[in-house]
Order: sequence, then C-alpha cells, then structure tokens
Amino acid sequence: MRIISALFGLLIGGAFAFGGIQISLETAVPMYQSWQEMQSWQPTTATLLKISGSSNNSEATYQYSVYGVDYQNDRVYVSTVKDNIGSYHQEMVDQLNWLKKNGQSVPIWYDPNNPQQSVIDREMRWGFFALNVGFCSIFIIIGLLVAIASIFSSKSKSHNSAKPSLLQTRRQWKQHQKENSSDISFMDYAKDIFQQQKDQQHTVNDTPVAPRGSQPWLEKKEWRSQRIRSGAKKSMMFMWGFAIVWNAISSPILFVLEDEIDKGNHAALIALLFPLVGLFLIRKAWQSTQEWQRFGVIELEMDPFPGSIGGHVGGSLMIKNFDDRNAKVKVELECVYSYMSGSGDNRSRRESIKWAEGGFAKVAAAINGVQVRFRFDVPDKLPESDITQSDSYHFWRLKVVSDLAGADLNREYNIPVFRTQREARHVRHDISSQVEEVREEQAIKSQVAVSMGDFSSTALARSVIYKNKGNEDVFYFPMFRNKVLTVFALIFAGGFDFAAFSINAGFSSGGAMAIGMMIFSIPFALVGLFATIACIYLPFNNLTTTLQNRNVKTRRCWLFIPIKMNFIRGDEIKGIEVKSTGSTGQGVKQIKHYKLMVKTKTFDTVTIAEDIDGEDLAHQLKDFICKKLFINC
Repeated sequence: MRIISALFGLLIGGAFAFGGIQISLETAVPMYQSWQEMQSWQPTTATLLKISGSSNNSEATYQYSVYGVDYQNDRVYVSTVKDNIGSYHQEMVDQLNWLKKNGQSVPIWYDPNNPQQSVIDREMRWGFFALNVGFCSIFIIIGLLVAIASIFSSKSKSHNSAKPSLLQTRRQWKQHQKENSSDISFMDYAKDIFQQQKDQQHTVNDTPVAPRGSQPWLEKKEWRSQRIRSGAKKSMMFMWGFAIVWNAISSPILFVLEDEIDKGNHAALIALLFPLVGLFLIRKAWQSTQEWQRFGVIELEMDPFPGSIGGHVGGSLMIKNFDDRNAKVKVELECVYSYMSGSGDNRSRRESIKWAEGGFAKVAAAINGVQVRFRFDVPDKLPESDITQSDSYHFWRLKVVSDLAGADLNREYNIPVFRTQREARHVRHDISSQVEEVREEQAIKSQVAVSMGDFSSTALARSVIYKNKGNEDVFYFPMFRNKVLTVFALIFAGGFDFAAFSINAGFSSGGAMAIGMMIFSIPFALVGLFATIACIYLPFNNLTTTLQNRNVKTRRCWLFIPIKMNFIRGDEIKGIEVKSTGSTGQGVKQIKHYKLMVKTKTFDTVTIAEDIDGEDLAHQLKDFICKKLFINC
C-alpha cells in the first residue's frame, strides 16, 4: 500500500509538473526565444493589406521588399499565444487601422538570414511574460512538492510498524474480554495497544535504544541537558525562504494590473492582496532577523528537569541586551497535538492545543541584561511529550515574548514534559495562581454587572445591546459583530474569485486548453462562492430577543429584512441550554463562543442569544434570563 500511495503521489505530482513544463514550452519559452532572436533583425517598412483583431488577438497582412524581392507575412507581435491581458491588442489594431486609413506604411523588422520571417512589434510584453512564467511555475512547484512529499511520506511510514485498523483493534478487544473476563473499555484498550507499538518503534538505524524507563527524554539529543535552546534561527531562515517564494509567485500580478484597470476591470484590484501579503511576510522575516541579532542564543534552564505533568513546569532565562528593566515578559505554556489532516495528496499538518496557560514572569536585573523566572502548575492526565515527534504526536511548547523599544523578544521552545510528579526547587514565581486569581476576579465583576443588567462593563458589550422597557426585556444582537470572521471571509472570497477569473480570462480563446483551465478553476470558484455568501451574510445578520410576560419572541433579520421569527409561550419552556459554537484564536488567546437556546416541551430549540465570549459569561447571562422568565434553570 505504501508503494501504491507513493506511486500515486508521484503520478499526480508528475502530472502537475509535466503540465506546467508543457505549458511553458508552448508559451513562455518560445516567447523568450523569439524575442532574443528578433533583437538582431533589421528594420524596413511594409504596406498594410488587411487588418483584423479582437480583444485577445491582433492580425494584419502586410507586404514588404528586401533587396528587390517582395515578401508577404502576417506576424504582428512576439508571442504566438492569444490573450486578453491589458489593452495591447485593441491599441495595436487601432494604430494599424489609422496607418492604413491615412495611406502610411508600417515599420517592421525582418530576419536578414531569412527575410520571409518578419514582425511588426518586436518588443517583449514583460508583464504578460511574467504572468506566463508565474502560472507555469505554480504548476511545476506544486507537482514537485507533491512528488517529494509522497516519497518522504512513504519512507517515514516504512520505518513504522503497520498499525491495525480500528475494526481489527475492536475485534482484538472483544477477544480480550472473552478470554480474560476483562471489563476494560475499548478506548483504554486501544490506548494500551498504541503505546505498546510506540515503545516497540524506538530504534535508531535498526538498533534498539534503551526502552522507556526512568529517563526516556534522554533518547532525544536536544533534551539530554536541562538547558534547552529555541528554534529562533531555523524559524528566521524558514520565514525568509517562504517570503521569497511567495513574492516570486505573486509579483507578476503587478505587471498586468495597470492594463486590467485601464480596461475598466477594477475588480482586479483585489489581486493586490497577494503582493500585500508578500510585503507582510518580508516584514515578519526582517523582524525575526532583528530579534536574532539583538538577543542571540537564549537558553532555557528548566526547573524541574524535565517539566512535570501533575507537578511543575518552570525555569529561568538569562536575556542579554534587555535594556528596559520595567518591561513585562509574558510566558505561555501549551500542550499541543500535531497531526496530519486529509488524505492522499491533500494531507496537511495541523495543530490542536489541548491545554494552555499564560502570564507574566518575574524579571530581575542581571549582568548585561535580566534574569526571567517562572513556573506553571500543570494538571494531571495531560499527554507526555512525544520523543520521535513524527506523524501524529503531542509536544509541549513554551513561548517567551516581550514588547520592547526596538526589536521585540519572541522565542519558542520545544520542551520535555513527562509524568514525573516533580516540583521546582528554586523557582517560586507561580504563574498558574496568578492566572486563577485574575479569572476569579473577572468572574466576580461580570457576575455582579450582569445580575444588575449592566452589560456594558462586561464582554457581552461586544455582541449584545440590552434594554429594559418596563415589563419588556429586549436583547439585540446587532450587525457587524462578526468582524474577524468577515475579514477572513473577504480575503478568501477576493483571492479565490480573482484566481478563478484569471485562470479563465487568460485562456478565453477556446480549445482544449481553455476547457482544461475551466475545470481546473472550479474548486477556486466554489470556495470563492461560499466565501462571498459568508461575506454577505455574516456582517449583516442580526437577532432580536424579546422577553415579555414570561413569553419569548425572537426575530432573525438580514439587514432589516426578517428571515425567521419564533414565539414561545412561558408554559411551553422546559429550560435554557448553553451550547458551544466554536472558538477563535489559539492557546491562551483562544476565546470560546457560546449561544443560549430555549428548549420547549415539544423538544424544539430556539436560539435566543449568541456570540457570547466565555462559558462563565454564558452561564451568567443564562441565570439572568431565567430570573426574568421566572423559571428554574
């Protein structure tokens, strides 16, 4: 199966790369070769016989004489490919018609070695050429990446023992229950099988390494000392590489944008998003370079070593060139699950943060800088750091950041954290207790404010406007409360819509190539369509919930147009449910969003509140509404 998967990846990757090479051999390569050859051609004049053209082509038949011999040709410009990029063809046809109408000859260039070869305009259209090169490069790069990924994926899998399928594991579990009269759950049994396989895979060059014992972290070279280095230098180099590749692919857009605007295609301005992203990437790469030059190597000295699940994760850092002794240093600790999503050639690596906490470390003056100290109280039952860190695995990430004058501090560490139950020996600054105190303080403040109907001093102010009108309570969830999601949808809509338009517009002359490009553009068009619908719906939808005489009335609108209305009598209400609707952000910046739904005795549910930031706040609003409705929640 691995060989078949690798061959399939090579086939798909090869098809993409071959397609890019084939298109370049038919467009960009002959265009450049013709331009180079024409630079040595000689000038003369010709008489125009016939002129025709369209938005994607300009044609002319002309006659000329070289050394007394008459020749006739119809080549107008360097490229032999039809296109509708810019207004080049329209301007060329207009100019030729004007010359013919006024009885003037047209300047041309001919090949002195073969006078039959000639052209009217021998100048290279560099914008069109760059667009061709960029388009072909995308195909070739994607093909090569897919092929390389399939090869390496196959190699990495070949070093791992074959994993039983879920169905096979379930059969083994049932057999185990029968033979041993065991009541172990399927999930626990599957975890044990998986752990046993991982233990058997700890080999280096087919030589077994020490089994997982009292110090399994020593199997990893980077964790053989309590001094851990960050990946700042590798991250800086990767950022520069990514920025260069992105800008190399997106920069050709700038060459054709002016022509598109001159043609009245103002929608093409959306394409500026790609070069702007390129500038942003260069800026991030430059910032990481400045950070590295200022702080250099910063080693994390762990205390305890390794970090302990059910105990402490902490340590200290000596940071040079940290001039602002009053600046705060924020430290974040994350338990991350890294996994491959998708299947086949659509596999991509993603992260899911299982636990995270962050706060401010203790900063003390030291020679040529400062010493930073911190400690976290880590809950039990969290996964340990995976040593091999391949395929799907858990790892622990420590972030250290500080906003400073000049280059900011920004470091990340991949650290060993295991179930050792150890506590720090020297570090006393407890960030976990700091976080808990802040959370409790905020919860008390919001509880008091919500119970008094003062939503403006809580996070509810972002999503709801509350008004009390005697025996009527109105909760209005206004338009434009989903600003972040709307911006992301707008970026996706603009980028994918422009991609679909550009692919089809560049090959609008018909034929097999145009049909192939139309099929290739369908996924771009579908993503752009859904993103466009989201752009229209998200910012302009609004919800109004009215409580009156124990009854509930809701009205969902788009702008001011009602979409859905509900009325629930007080005696029909069974209760109010708090339901999670997703989250934005990651790690300590993650905000979970909730909505409140009225449950009726007929098992219907109606949304009465949404876009509530945080579970505590959702339950506080639920209690407030329950009191208004005189029901026991």
